[in-house]
Amino acid sequence: AAVAGAVEAALPDHWSSGMMVRTDTAEDGFTALGSIYLVRRSAVQLVRLWRWKEAEGAAGAFESLRAADGPLVPQPGLPPRHCRHERFPRHLYGSTWSRKGYLLTRWQLGGGGAVLDLVNVHNFHDESNLAALAAGASTYASCRQQALSLVTAALLGLRGGGAAGGGAAPAPASAAFLFGDFNFRLDLAHAVSLLCGAEGLQRARAVAAADATPLRLETSGGSGEGGDGYL
Repeated sequence: AAVAGAVEAALPDHWSSGMMVRTDTAEDGFTALGSIYLVRRSAVQLVRLWRWKEAEGAAGAFESLRAADGPLVPQPGLPPRHCRHERFPRHLYGSTWSRKGYLLTRWQLGGGGAVLDLVNVHNFHDESNLAALAAGASTYASCRQQALSLVTAALLGLRGGGAAGGGAAPAPASAAFLFGDFNFRLDLAHAVSLLCGAEGLQRARAVAAADATPLRLETSGGSGEGGDGYL
């Protein structure tokens, strides 16, 4: 509420969605994601926001921003009216169920014109640099690829007339914009090899993944000067 209030105070000529976030951290669907959307007040009449179903059997519909509650903060434990929080399935990240996922909102622009999906994505991070070095492509990179595939499949399902999280869906979106924290990483094995040489990579891979002690590697450059790096 404090963040949303500060944004509205700093940008009085904009309509603000308020912080779209779930506040019940005990929910299975909690994603720790939040978004604030701003629309110039001069264009408010040209933008509408999709209201997902509010209760079983209730149909979704586009709402004028003038009629939308502000700030749009879903009550704890209740289905969000204007945004869909989707948590990535547990099996994508192994035994640990991460709070990573995505937040979807659907907008109609131009007073009945183009439909746009805005998707705030928080993808998986590298839980262990040593595990990422194990061999070949990082297993975490594979997790991130699967998660993004899941998001795009969900969006394609909406284009086909389906509904994310239940409820009626409007006409297919004209476009989708994905943004957020994708947690992309360098190929760590290649980076360590480049900076520390084959011997440094071999040392790093020899360290047990369970060892919490930072691994210190000496880097060397073409000038002959070196430095220190930690994993």
